[in-house]
Amino acid sequence: MDTTGLPEQPQDKATALAPELVAAGEDARHVPVLADATGLGPVDRMVVTIDYSPFPLALVFHPGRALPLLGFGVNTKSPDRSGHPR
Repeated sequence: MDTTGLPEQPQDKATALAPELVAAGEDARHVPVLADATGLGPVDRMVVTIDYSPFPLALVFHPGRALPLLGFGVNTKSPDRSGHPR
């Protein structure tokens, strides 16, 4: 079981893609993400969390009749010394 208390899904049926490193010349503060659960059959919800974020629960998606497939970008900002984002 994962931290949500739900059974874990097989890794070969659900995919989350994001770059490990950002290439030189790209904006390192913007990270593209793709979450694909189309191989799982009917999906009630998709939950996206982001480690080391002040708001770790990024989104909850209830696909209904839509494909359980999400593509989005995450903007990261480094905090200043006061702990507030720049």
